[in-house]
Amino acid sequence: MDYNIKIDSNLLDELKRYVSEEKVGSMIEKLIRSYIKQKKQLTKTAESDGTKIANKNKMTKKKAVALFSHKNYDLHLCVTFASTNASREEFWANPNVEFLKHDWSFILNDTKKRKLYLLNIPKNTFTSKDFPHRNKGKMLAIALDTRTLINVLSDKTDFSPYKIAEIGY
Repeated sequence: MDYNIKIDSNLLDELKRYVSEEKVGSMIEKLIRSYIKQKKQLTKTAESDGTKIANKNKMTKKKAVALFSHKNYDLHLCVTFASTNASREEFWANPNVEFLKHDWSFILNDTKKRKLYLLNIPKNTFTSKDFPHRNKGKMLAIALDTRTLINVLSDKTDFSPYKIAEIGY
């Protein structure tokens, strides 16, 4: 049967050799070993307290997600990352309006205290009317006070009840 799939000829020859020599088991073992090696490398970069990840330059969304994941916190598919504003005690963010319709994780990075806060917000908690908008209504305008987690651009949105974790870095 020809499924019209393009495979590198060297790979195809090696695969045929493995199958003909009944070495499929060893091929699978190699794949498993490779997977385990990759997992170990990821674990090493997320040391027990996460300081290795956090100390490499500045905190990023990717690093923050890795830290919370390493600590076994659940993060939703919709994730917003916001750092403190340099001149004000606020976390600024402009998430997509569509996030309101989904379970949503909001990671706050306090650069002065070197702390991350995880907020998990259930879908439909807020409506679009609770926020000012940017970019022709496609993005929400959020500036959370670092102490109260209330949006200073709209006093209707208090995010403090959704804070589930705090990690120092």
